[in-house]
Amino acid sequence: MTKQPVKNISEKTAISKALGKLRDFGFIVITFNSNKRFGRGMTGFVDHFIIAKGNIFFIEVKLKGDVMSEPQKKLRDALIKIEERMRMENIQYTHYIQLNDLDQAKEFTNDVLKGAF
Repeated sequence: MTKQPVKNISEKTAISKALGKLRDFGFIVITFNSNKRFGRGMTGFVDHFIIAKGNIFFIEVKLKGDVMSEPQKKLRDALIKIEERMRMENIQYTHYIQLNDLDQAKEFTNDVLKGAF
């Protein structure tokens, strides 16, 4: 497991806190990117799983210099296919979102609170 630069760890922590604020509004926010190694069954899973206003969000955080693993790419591709199929049927409850910085996390949080999804 490669060590992340301190800047990346602190920004990822700030992003987790920004997304975690959704809990204050009754939403379910599960964070998986605690810098601890997962068991085999969790390899490649997203950093955050959020249920808000009838929507399910799969959030992957990739800061500058971060690289997606093959299992992460496989999950991303599968979730995007589900999202596209649901969109074709005018059902939009599942969302795969990649956040690249704290500003995007704050914007996402505000959009969820405004009901933009």
